[in-house]
Amino acid sequence: MYIFGTLFGALFFSVVAPLFEGMGLRPEALAMASGMGSASMMAAASSALSVANPQMEETIRAYAATSQLINKFLRNIYNGIVSSSTFKNLCIKINER
Repeated sequence: MYIFGTLFGALFFSVVAPLFEGMGLRPEALAMASGMGSASMMAAASSALSVANPQMEETIRAYAATSQLINKFLRNIYNGIVSSSTFKNLCIKINER
């Protein structure tokens, strides 16, 4: 699935990003949006956005990487809470027997 998102997502984002920029969205907002998927999708999307805005290349990559980092951190906290509470409930059921 990641390969599908990387290949077709990058193509989709390279078409959609200029449209959203034309509607008034700032490149920084689009860079933050590009960090919400996998790391390869973030790299492809931020590269497509950097080509459209070469003067903001470093800013775009910084915003995309920061968005990716925050997204992964929050997702891992959520997964940790869900899996630990599920494991805790399983242990309680085993100990009650």
